Formats: sequence, C-alpha cells, structure tokens
Amino acid sequence: MSQKKILLVDDEPDFLYLTGICLKDFGFLVELAENGKSCLEKAAAFQPDVILLDIRMPEMDGWKVCEELLKFPNTQKIPVYFLTALVGRDLEERAVKTGARGILRKPLGSNELLQSVRQILGEISP
Repeated sequence: MSQKKILLVDDEPDFLYLTGICLKDFGFLVELAENGKSCLEKAAAFQPDVILLDIRMPEMDGWKVCEELLKFPNTQKIPVYFLTALVGRDLEERAVKTGARGILRKPLGSNELLQSVRQILGEISP
C-alpha cells in the first residue's frame, strides 16, 4: 500500500506542528499549510489524498478555501474534512454545502486522530 498524503491546514502553529508530527509518526506523508492561500497552492502541487482544514483562519477562512478548491480541476476531487472546535446545529449542513465531506472535532487525541484519518482514507471500515 502506498503512503497516504495528508495536507493539514491550521493557523495555530503549535497545533499544526504537533498534529503534523503525530500524523507522520503514524506513517502518513504530511504537508503543512498555515493559511488558506498556502493551502490552495500546496493542494495543487502536493495532490493529497485528504485535506484536514481549520475553519477559523484570518484572511481566508476554511469555508472560502473549500469553495476555492472546488473551482479547479486538479483540486476539486480532493476530499476536505474540517478540523474545528466550532459547534452548532448548522455546522454540518454548511460544511456539506461548502463542499466538505465532514467535520472532525478538536481537540483530538492521537488515537482518535488516527482512527478518524484511517476511516476517512478507507483503511478501516466505518
């Protein structure tokens, strides 16, 4: 099985770094992006199997990033999952309307993160 590629996007440097290390330790190939613009550039170049995307970021939030990814043929089929601490009734519905496949809730422990990512990537049954 080839190494799965994950693009992790978050404006919080500590979360980005620590989560990135955790995913790498689990054997994934990980690219980090600290903002929406960087995400769009790296998604096109890196072609990840999945994007884990924070919603609340300055300049370009996750909602806008997700909409932008859908505009381009080389990024529109990459599955996006929001990684957020936000809660609310409309969150899931808005995520789907924006083009995301789902939401992972922060904070995630390392085992929960691994299980969620494996499920997303289809390595284990849901």
